[in-house]
Amino acid sequence: MEDKFDGMFMTIVNESKGIEGFLTSFFSFMRRKTDFFSTPDKGREFVLKYFEEQNRVYQDNKRKEEQKAKQKEEQKRKEEEKKKQEEARKTAKVVEVTDEEAEAIKRGEDISVVEKKVPPKPQAKVEEIKDDEKKEEDKKDEPKDDDDKGLIPVNNGSITDQYVWTQTLREVTMNIYIPEGIPSRNIKVNATVTHLKITVGGKVHIEGEFFDKIKADDHVWTIDTFEKKRCVILTFDKFEGQSWWKCALKGEPEINTKKVEPENSQLSDLDSETRPVVEKMMIDQRRKAAGLPSLEEEKNKDMLKGFMAQHPEMDFSKAKISGPGQNSFGNFNMN
Repeated sequence: MEDKFDGMFMTIVNESKGIEGFLTSFFSFMRRKTDFFSTPDKGREFVLKYFEEQNRVYQDNKRKEEQKAKQKEEQKRKEEEKKKQEEARKTAKVVEVTDEEAEAIKRGEDISVVEKKVPPKPQAKVEEIKDDEKKEEDKKDEPKDDDDKGLIPVNNGSITDQYVWTQTLREVTMNIYIPEGIPSRNIKVNATVTHLKITVGGKVHIEGEFFDKIKADDHVWTIDTFEKKRCVILTFDKFEGQSWWKCALKGEPEINTKKVEPENSQLSDLDSETRPVVEKMMIDQRRKAAGLPSLEEEKNKDMLKGFMAQHPEMDFSKAKISGPGQNSFGNFNMN
């Protein structure tokens, strides 16, 4: 457990009058009581290694806290905006005035003393207004775009009471909290193509249906700590990659997939058919930026030069390549 020695360390920090004093005392102890400094390069490597490890944990936790705060702020802003709109609808009033009242308003007169002459409204107009009102009610009943709803993603996933999940286009990671003190041998994880079941001490701890199919044969899990809590870390590949899940298990609050942050794609992630096409496009873009012809245009030029060398008796003064990606060399005249 990470916090096992916290009390002792805090006492040392306080008595050492701060972090610098604590570190000075610590390395003095290592020098006097251990052989830590007998291999300084290895010792320096250890110090940097564990510093970077804890720094990553700190930065990850900080980013998650910021995401949670941002998510709460966004939810609060939406609720306040919705409340304002509802209040505006309740208080909004439209008052109809006659031509005489409009003229009186322009002159700054009190319209209460103006004789009102309101012509009777045709029945057809009333029916027309009712039809418009009915259309507006029908529009309110129409289903809205569900893809633009949901929570703001946290690391492209979300936080629930039982677990924290994140995702890339290809895989999902679930950090599922489990009780302390339960032996690892009493924790069972069963993940099928569509279903997850975890038992702890013979009792069902969490069970549900995945948002979509997974590659069950490729899933891996381990027991570790996440945010200072013991958990099962389960990682698996999506059955159909290149897609965003709205939730890890069906029935949990869904995220707004339009607000996920796509990861940077790498050539190594592409299949054998797509990769050479993308590589060629990247090379052509670099050549174009340098003012050079594309690979296809270069190939056609080389073919033209070879053809000219093989046929010196032909007139190539009017020879030209008809367009990118084409192997036509135009019309030639014999000498």
